[in-house]
Formats: sequence, structure tokens, C-alpha cells
Amino acid sequence: DVKPGLLRRAYVAAEEGRGQLLWLRPHSGLARLRPRPKYICFYEISFGKRAYVSRATAVEPSWLADASPALTRLSPPLLELPPLYDATKDVARCWQRPTYGAAQWQLPPVARLPPENDGQLRAALLGWALCQGQVFRALKPFAAELGPRGRAACAPSAGGDRAAVALRSVLASQKMYTRGAICVRWASEPRFLLKEVAALLPPTRRKALLEVWPALLAEADKRQAPPKRR
Repeated sequence: DVKPGLLRRAYVAAEEGRGQLLWLRPHSGLARLRPRPKYICFYEISFGKRAYVSRATAVEPSWLADASPALTRLSPPLLELPPLYDATKDVARCWQRPTYGAAQWQLPPVARLPPENDGQLRAALLGWALCQGQVFRALKPFAAELGPRGRAACAPSAGGDRAAVALRSVLASQKMYTRGAICVRWASEPRFLLKEVAALLPPTRRKALLEVWPALLAEADKRQAPPKRR
């Protein structure tokens, strides 16, 4: 029998020794951490009074899908979760839930790139991120009204929301999957997407959108401008 205090300090193996209880050596650096790391990886298991792990290091569960792709299975995109706009790569990421190792651990969702060949999904994710004000700060004041409508764009039928379908369709048909693509389009067609975004708002808020639109275009133009030479 394992005492409750000792059991609380145990780890459960996901792959090697699947399901087995494992412990850090009491005098190791990780064992002294407070709080102790929830996930660790290790080089080997040594057996004595109990099963100890050797050469252990703390890991974040979000690392495992990339660090061990052969041991990880990703769920289909979780379209009930808002996308995460990645400004560095200029892409709206979707969330997927990893299942890890032979023990089939269910890990927290991770933000992943959407499939390159799924234009409808890429357009829907960018549209939702746009509605949340993630892509352009000028739209942030409208996020409370636009956000739920943007979410409908990710549903297969958009829940019968015609305005959400229209936004997704325009982005997909024009292959507008990035902020950069929208900025380029606005340079030649400043009213692009104005009708579709306005249709997502209550009539009483559309005037405010018209007033903000020049600031939105200025934000887009600023982001597209090349860096100044020194």
C-alpha cells in the first residue's frame, strides 16, 4: 500500500511502464520545487524501494504534440473555441486536443495551424478572429457584438446566420486567409468587407463602425508600411 502523502507525489507513466506509478528522487532539484511540475519527461526508470525516474526534466503539456508527434494524436479542430491569432505568422490558429502515448492521456487543447487545403476553415477562423478584434485593434470596441456572430461562421451551416455565411464566403472566395492579404486589398478597395462586417452589427452600431473605418484603414496601412531607414 502507498501512503496518501507519497501517492500525491507520484507520477503516472504514459508510455514506458504505462500506468505505473513513478517518483522523483527526494533530493533531486525537481522534487524540491514548489509547486512540483505537473508533467515531466525522463531518461529511464530505476527500481529499488519504489520506481524512480532518472534524468528528469519538467515539460509543459503543450510541448508534447511537437516534441513527440509519433506519440500524439490530434483531434479535429475544436470549433467551439475561439481562434488564436498569431501575429508573428499572420494566421488564425485553431485549437485541437492531443491524445498522448499508449496511456491515451487527454491533454489540454493546443493552438495549431489549420489545414492548408481547407480554405473555408481558414477563412472562418480569420473572420472570427477579425470579429474579436484580434487582427485589428480598431474593431475591438465591437467585439461584444461581432464575436458571437463570428463564431457562427465556423459552424458547418453557420447556424442559419446569413451574415456570418456571407463574411466567410467573401474571405474564402477571395482567398483572404491573413491580415496581410486584407491590408493589400484595402489599399486598392477601402470599402472591402465593410458591408459584411456592418451586417453583423445591430443597426444602431453601424454608424459607429463607419466612423471607425478610416482608423481601421490607417492601422492596416501602418502595418503594411516598410520600416524606415536610419
